[in-house]
Amino acid sequence: GPVAELIIHDLDVKDGGEYTCICGDHQTTATLTVNELPALFNSEMKNEEVTEGGTATLHCELTKATAVVEWKKGSRTLKPSDKYKMRQEGAIVELVICALDGNDAGDYTCVCGEQQT
Repeated sequence: GPVAELIIHDLDVKDGGEYTCICGDHQTTATLTVNELPALFNSEMKNEEVTEGGTATLHCELTKATAVVEWKKGSRTLKPSDKYKMRQEGAIVELVICALDGNDAGDYTCVCGEQQT
């Protein structure tokens, strides 16, 4: 018999919910659940070599502009301060390290969910 079909393109989490098809006195309802894909890194961080007293900027790009990241030096989570500035413009995230000295050398990581670079 005849078929009624609803097609939703470019699904987003907010598209989830109940959808009802009504035909005369009859109706049927289905629940749509949209699972969010994790953010991934589009570009990895690159090693930097900088001069003492200067500023270093580490950046990477994510697949989602709404992703939340955490910056680390070794295993220590970094917090915004006079030393560390964290910025995000859309899917580009940056860590700026100010007034560099020898103690700033090391491995820095950008963590987003289960992903890191």
